[in-house]
Amino acid sequence: MNRKSMLGVLFILAIFTGAIFINFTSAEMAAKDESSTDVSTTVVISAVYGGGGSMSAATPTPSYTKDFVELKNISTSPQSLSGLSLYYGSATGQFASTATNAFALPAVTLQPGQFYLVELGPVGTVGGTLPAPDASTTNLTVSATSGKIALVNGLPQNTCGATATPCALPDAQIIDEVSYGTANNAEGNAPVAVLSNTTAAVRNGNGCTDTDNNAADFTIVTSYVPRNTSTIAPCGGGGPTPTPTPGARGTLFDFVGDNKTDFVTVTSGTTGTTPRQWNILGNPGVVGGGTILQFTFGVTGDILLARDFIGNAKTDASVYRPGAQGTFFVTEPQRAGVSLDRAVRFGTTGDNPNGVGDYDGDGKLDYTVVRVDGSGVATWFIMSSSTGTMRAVRFGVNTGTITSFILFNGSDFNADGRDELTFLGFNNTSTATQPAQIFFGDSVSGAGVYQTTFGDFVTDFIFTPADYTGDGRPDLVAVRTGGATNTFFIFNPVTGTSTATSFGIGSATGGDRPIRGDYDGDGRQDIAVYRASNTTFFFIRSTDGQVGGQQWGSAGQIPLASIGTF
Repeated sequence: MNRKSMLGVLFILAIFTGAIFINFTSAEMAAKDESSTDVSTTVVISAVYGGGGSMSAATPTPSYTKDFVELKNISTSPQSLSGLSLYYGSATGQFASTATNAFALPAVTLQPGQFYLVELGPVGTVGGTLPAPDASTTNLTVSATSGKIALVNGLPQNTCGATATPCALPDAQIIDEVSYGTANNAEGNAPVAVLSNTTAAVRNGNGCTDTDNNAADFTIVTSYVPRNTSTIAPCGGGGPTPTPTPGARGTLFDFVGDNKTDFVTVTSGTTGTTPRQWNILGNPGVVGGGTILQFTFGVTGDILLARDFIGNAKTDASVYRPGAQGTFFVTEPQRAGVSLDRAVRFGTTGDNPNGVGDYDGDGKLDYTVVRVDGSGVATWFIMSSSTGTMRAVRFGVNTGTITSFILFNGSDFNADGRDELTFLGFNNTSTATQPAQIFFGDSVSGAGVYQTTFGDFVTDFIFTPADYTGDGRPDLVAVRTGGATNTFFIFNPVTGTSTATSFGIGSATGGDRPIRGDYDGDGRQDIAVYRASNTTFFFIRSTDGQVGGQQWGSAGQIPLASIGTF
């Protein structure tokens, strides 16, 4: 068994693409012209969507059944919405020209960095359901393409906003204002570009800075997933360092329970009954590593899961044994001696256990198998970790260009505390370059809540979604290995921005295996690879961008951190 700490510098090239990150704020302002830069300091409009329910049912790109406005407290102190209202105006019309173009916000208080989601207008017939709104009104039927929204404090209705009678900005009673498309009265005389049924105007920088220029401050994002009060992202770096949530969303491959990914290798093989050896080196963040755990659990024909089913914020040694009576085997290796903690029979021949997730929101993983019937319809069978009850949710039909799919672990994209059903769809009859199509669905209704294309199924490793950007939500990750280096493409679905970072050796010159994990323990995933030639884990620490390494394991074993990459 080799065990040797090492630090080094690998070839690293970071290429950043996508929107510029700009922060915003909201405040009372003295009267000036529209080019003023007297920015806001309290609550801002962080996203606007007006295409709710108006898309053709034949159009496959997802939308929502209702319009919405997302707000955010960008200050460092609590802010009350009491006395504030949302006003809507058409592209060239007055703000709040009728009573139905105004909505008085509830008297709630937002904490620093907290979002607030307002569902607007009548319910449409086409589209997905919004994440749980914090407030809902049938007022403000917002245009999908061109219009304007204002957050106001006591501004009388129907006094300004039309082409002939614009509101002078800044105005002491207009806290924030967003114009898009061909609408007038934009901050900085520059509206956001035209929106559509599938796009939202989303404030840059996670909603934290304001240059008083709508066009510069907002990015158009396709299939944006709005945030509600369950999401808090303080501005200015003043908030606490993200901490992994105990239970099902705890740190990946953390057997010791210190919120850092451990270095783990296991016996390779996907068939047969050879006992599987587990070798764990704890990762306390010091040179040389920490606790060593070595034990035998499961066999090579079992499917490796290695997640927290017990719910104690530590990874369990867990596997699924396929068969007519499929069985989850789970143990906690930190206990004195290694023995079987539980065996749960669930599923049958052909079922796939890779869709496990926390679908009831109790912080523990639910036993889950996915079954595809003869017509290509997938059904998630979910056993609640809290109640032991089982439910079946149908999601995803393999039709047209989608002939097959790969399951991902559940991921909480809409920040409602419950994981969504997640899979990657592709055409397995084609060898041509094809984008990976990633689908997410509600774990109760099975309704689609998000869909996007990302990376290339033929050439890339696609990771189970995980949080690399530190905003508390999963990002999409694809790794292209065909060149001299591996290139990690990371896409943030909330901001619509992406990065590309080269790290390690590509398959053209030997090959490092892309792996997952949070090796520095800051709550964000690190870009990482495993080099089989010298059994070494290499990673870029997201805390400081430095390269770390840890040698561990034996030749012929595989890194546990490679599960969840396809």
